[in-house]
Amino acid sequence: MLKKFALFSLALAVAMAVFAAPTPAAAQGNPRNPRNALDLARRVMQTALEVVTTQTGLARADLLKQFAEGKSLTEIITAAGKDAKAIQAEIEKAVTDEIKQAVADGKLSKVMADRLLANVSEAVTRLMTATPKQRTGRDLQNLKNVVLQAAVTGALVQETARAGNMLPREVLQALRNDKSLNDVIKEKGLDAAKITAAVTQTVTDGVNRRVKDGKLTQAQADALLAELPTLITETLAKTDWASLRGALGGRRNK
Repeated sequence: MLKKFALFSLALAVAMAVFAAPTPAAAQGNPRNPRNALDLARRVMQTALEVVTTQTGLARADLLKQFAEGKSLTEIITAAGKDAKAIQAEIEKAVTDEIKQAVADGKLSKVMADRLLANVSEAVTRLMTATPKQRTGRDLQNLKNVVLQAAVTGALVQETARAGNMLPREVLQALRNDKSLNDVIKEKGLDAAKITAAVTQTVTDGVNRRVKDGKLTQAQADALLAELPTLITETLAKTDWASLRGALGGRRNK
């Protein structure tokens, strides 16, 4: 349980860094898209753990234990007699190289990569100084809202694809020239009310499962679900889909 808490706190530190950071000029559009933030959090956290354990000689379990006890990565690295700034620079370079390689391998679009790269330095800096004690209830709720938005977006794309006998990729391709999902649904002659009802049920079931599994309290679930109708309405009307097309461009799931 302690390790899971430490890992979650590390991921939260990075994800919140992306949302708290000023929008860089190079990342105009939607740099704080939920998928972008969570993908960057995953990449930075995994790379940081690998680099820090390698450079300090600490076991992963020991590193996470110290973090969970309230020490920042900078403090842990310094106590191990290593140069925290040098290791931070190595983490930034490793994450940057990984993102660029993903583009070269066709696993990540250039648009999404640029948005991730624009936030790498800030995300790593926040991660190096963050401790579990710095994570507030508001931070946790913000991240849960990010995850809910991602769930709503994914469910809407999937349900629109299913209703229109399309692949999710084809739905995303239709979202060009500032079109919204409402536009696509209307053009395809689909029933928006049925799609909305299906998405509401899918997301509600997912939230309720997390309550049953102990990952959310009932109060947290109620707060998230209270936002669901508004999130669905806003997502249906959304017209900036470039980052999501980049994230799913290589997938052909039904």
